Amino acid sequence: MLKVWLLAIACCLPLASHAVLKEKDLAATLAVLRAELANTYNEQKQNIARYNVIAQMQHKQMISLMQRSDQIGLMLYSQKQDFTFDMTYACHEATSLYHEFNKRSMPYQKILDRINTELNRYNALISSLQTIPPAVAGNNAHPQVPVKGKQPTPLLVGPIGGKPAPNGAMQPFMLSKQGQADRDSCLKYATALRDNLDRMKQNVVQDNQHYKMTAGKLGKLNDYALQRYTAIQHNIFINGDANYLEILAQFSRYLQMAKADANEKYDVEKVQDKNKQHNVESQWRGPIVVGLSIFVLFYIFVASLLSNVLVRWLVPKRFRTKEFMKKKVCLILAAAMIIFAISIMVCRTFMYHNFFLMASKLLIEYAWLLCVIFVSLLIRIKGDQIKSGFRIYTPIMLMSFVVISFRIIFIPNNLVQLIFPPILLVFTLWQWSVIRRHNNNIPRSDIFYTWVSLTIMVASTFAAWYGYTLLSVQILIWWMFQLACIQTVTCIYDLLAVYEERYLAKHIGEIANNKVARLNILEAIRKRHEKHINQTWLYDFVAMSVVPVMGVLSILLSIWWAPAIGKAASSVGNLIMWATELQPFFMGILVSVIVGIALTLPISSAAICAALSLTGLAGGAAVAGCCAQMVGFAVMSFKENKWGGLIAQGVGTSMLQVPNIVKKPLIWLPVILSSAVLGPVSTMLFHMTNNATGSGMGSAGFVGQIMTWQVMAQTEHPVVVLLKIVVIQFMLPAVLTVVFAQFMRKHNFIKDGDMKLDL
Repeated sequence: MLKVWLLAIACCLPLASHAVLKEKDLAATLAVLRAELANTYNEQKQNIARYNVIAQMQHKQMISLMQRSDQIGLMLYSQKQDFTFDMTYACHEATSLYHEFNKRSMPYQKILDRINTELNRYNALISSLQTIPPAVAGNNAHPQVPVKGKQPTPLLVGPIGGKPAPNGAMQPFMLSKQGQADRDSCLKYATALRDNLDRMKQNVVQDNQHYKMTAGKLGKLNDYALQRYTAIQHNIFINGDANYLEILAQFSRYLQMAKADANEKYDVEKVQDKNKQHNVESQWRGPIVVGLSIFVLFYIFVASLLSNVLVRWLVPKRFRTKEFMKKKVCLILAAAMIIFAISIMVCRTFMYHNFFLMASKLLIEYAWLLCVIFVSLLIRIKGDQIKSGFRIYTPIMLMSFVVISFRIIFIPNNLVQLIFPPILLVFTLWQWSVIRRHNNNIPRSDIFYTWVSLTIMVASTFAAWYGYTLLSVQILIWWMFQLACIQTVTCIYDLLAVYEERYLAKHIGEIANNKVARLNILEAIRKRHEKHINQTWLYDFVAMSVVPVMGVLSILLSIWWAPAIGKAASSVGNLIMWATELQPFFMGILVSVIVGIALTLPISSAAICAALSLTGLAGGAAVAGCCAQMVGFAVMSFKENKWGGLIAQGVGTSMLQVPNIVKKPLIWLPVILSSAVLGPVSTMLFHMTNNATGSGMGSAGFVGQIMTWQVMAQTEHPVVVLLKIVVIQFMLPAVLTVVFAQFMRKHNFIKDGDMKLDL
């Protein structure tokens, strides 16, 4: 579309050869103008020819766009509210088409303004040429443009006033014959240029009418889709459905409802017409789902065969080490998944079926997420631990596949409510079982990740059984994306450590197995790199800045990448605040934990909250999570760091604990749990609020407390506000963290010296 309006403007822009300056006299000026207009006319003809070709293509695209908008409108307006996955797909298509249309917006008004300006200019030029004596007969004459080899016949009258010179002599102010010829040619070229622009204007006006009509139709579609998104989000976070115990009590009724929805959704569409029944083929009915299943199973089988051949027989013998043989089965699985993802991507380029296009897109996303996790485990985990590593993540990966399958087949809500809670419970128990059997044979970081996965699955199970089934689906989809991001970041850290030990240390002249090399990454950077910054600056920058920023941004990106049901907010910040207002319990936990973690990591949580404009209840939950991190680490490590550590962490920053967290991630768990508890307490019991400035500061310099006071003191009694600040931002973080920490110390998860600071 851009080419069209650029050419349109090019056709009416004054070209470099289009203007004349003051020559020695009028005759010379006319001679130069004639040459300039001739060049302009030829260039305009070429531009108009290209414009007509591209305009035809543009008309076809416009027609296609209008048809797509009509098709999506029929799809969107016909959806039932109870079929959430169907409705969200229709809303997504409508909003996507609207944004695509706006990205390719055509500046028709700018084109028309330029054309009108050029038309006025040419009309003035024509009028000026016509009034040069001897005048041309009629101001509306449209002589033809001179053709090569044929001289035009000038239409001339006498000088202005109608009194010719005596004896046919020419008046002093009249043009010579050559001047008259130049003037006539200029007039004819200018007229032709004006007429071409006028015809172009008519075409642009017609296109502009179609464009405005399409824009209005898509605008209505987008508005309706956003309304439906709002209703869906309200159902997810507020209304929910019947809890599963109620469903079990009325199992037969819910089973009949699920069967009816399934038959309506997946049966062949039938139409009764004049006592004759015939089937209507749909791209989204049951037989297509079966076909997709066969398609996926076939490519999984082919990918498995190829990966077996590749790993078992095509790998050279020199690479078949003991470590390789231990990882052989897992390598086959990873290779099979990569081949499957590439195969689906290739097949998708030849697809035209809408259902297969949608389904293949989701399958490709899921396959690449699994590939990221598989590759990360193969790189990071040793051969003796690899099987345990794969088994520990199997439940969450398969559970995610179940959720992705629900999205692909657009499973009805009643059927989801009936089958999803027990399925999720089984997978949660499976996750607990593999943790008990394999957690002693995997790295510390993966132990932490598996416990987080179990926590996520337990929370999802609780939500599903309580009646918030779609919310649990959303949580699981987000965690699958988040887990892939976490595995990527962890893998990068491990690769950095290997690079630092094997190559960088040798380059700066140190022994790889010395005492410093056995320290954690950040301590090694401080000890080893401070004297060799010219050699290590890039490594330090990646390890200390890029990767931590990636870790925090992955949370927001995962929310953005996994729009299963609710992608409608204009910004992430608005979505967070809106969701917190609607569901303060769950969102209180989420906001408090995430912002608290961001504060401890070597990035700016304050900048994140300011960028998201995190205010209201969400801001209150954020500052509670930050205080849990700072105050929690301060009191939890008081035994090791005494009063200096208390002040440095409680009023300064909990970021001081990052080296110890990298060495032993479990020390982070008590403050994270405190954040999870304080989030809903802040939103539901104390109704704490804050502004964007203080929400990400915690107790650093008491900025969070000052901002809380400024916001809340406007509507509540100052003494009450002060008591709330003391309790929620100082007392409870200290008490809760100490309780959780003592429990972990008692079971030897945390030992003396784990949180020692080098102050």
